[in-house]
Amino acid sequence: MLKLAVNALPVANGLHTVTGAILGYGFCRVASSTLNEIRASIVMNMNMNVIRSLSYKLFEHILSLDLSFHRSGTRNTLYATSRAVRNLEAGLRFMISHLVPTFIEFVMLGGLLSVYCGVKYALDIFITVGIYTCFTKWYSNVIFVLEW
Repeated sequence: MLKLAVNALPVANGLHTVTGAILGYGFCRVASSTLNEIRASIVMNMNMNVIRSLSYKLFEHILSLDLSFHRSGTRNTLYATSRAVRNLEAGLRFMISHLVPTFIEFVMLGGLLSVYCGVKYALDIFITVGIYTCFTKWYSNVIFVLEW
């Protein structure tokens, strides 16, 4: 890709244009990696706070249960509780690190489209993505039912 861009440059512009294009490409790659790392560190901090508070509430709830529950409880109860916390952690991690940034980016894109291109284009994008989401959810339910 970069080779084609460099070959398409006119010879009259010379070395400065090629050097600027290569340095600009490198800067964009470094900026992309840096911003991804910053986003990951912010998301991880938020994720740990949510999981910590959720685990604390679960621990308080288990301690507030009747003594007969603790006497009759087996290892399966502890295993199920631990598994539930791990599954909630995985779900929260996915939601915070993937769904929320995608939703924010989608809303920002809609705002930019409505400002620069008009509200019709933004509504078109929102409606198209909404229909696609509904279709995907419906189709995944159909496939799930057919497999079982």
